[in-house]
Amino acid sequence: MQGDSFYIRRKILTSRIKYRKNRLERTFNNELVDRSENWTPQSMLFHHRRSIDQKTRSSTRQKKIRLMPDIRINPHSCNRSLFFSDSSMEKQVLMASLTRKYNKKLLIEQEKRRVQVESLMKRKMIRKHYFNKFNIKVSHKNFLRLDENRLHEYFIQKQRSKLMNKSAKKIQTAYRRFIARKKYLKYLELINSSATRLQNCWRAYRRRSLLPKAWKKFKYNRITRIQ
Repeated sequence: MQGDSFYIRRKILTSRIKYRKNRLERTFNNELVDRSENWTPQSMLFHHRRSIDQKTRSSTRQKKIRLMPDIRINPHSCNRSLFFSDSSMEKQVLMASLTRKYNKKLLIEQEKRRVQVESLMKRKMIRKHYFNKFNIKVSHKNFLRLDENRLHEYFIQKQRSKLMNKSAKKIQTAYRRFIARKKYLKYLELINSSATRLQNCWRAYRRRSLLPKAWKKFKYNRITRIQ
């Protein structure tokens, strides 16, 4: 009977601790997402310590007092409750065990928050570097969803696609210029050949039209000399 009550009370305590931890985590994540754009590393670490240490450790004693039931039962009663009247030693042992577990979970959560803050700052530095150097942007959803390595690969892929598009545009522009130059040279060649042909035709016409006149004049001059 006593063993079952001990495990039931421990289950109740751990469930309430998990509820409190999830509540703090949701609050911290919401504030982290809302204010991540304007934070500096110092302010983020300060908020991280304040949210974890002050909000959690300041309410540890009240939480323990609230979670620990102090129910007395009548040992001669037929309908005994699951809770039993524990001695002070059992209570101290239980509280010490729960405190150790709670502090261990608290350290784990602090380490997780520290890793999250460092990851966020690294991602902000990566985003700033690629925006200033290559003018590449990333959506806020992808910025929060991707970690440092995947964000770096995302920017590399964007940069590669941007360079490929730029190279394709240059190649297309050069090819169009080549085609236009080829057509222009062909046009100039056609104009020159047409001009040469016209000149030849005009010279042939002039020769044909001036030859009878020259022969007539030559005959007239010869007759006048003979006379």
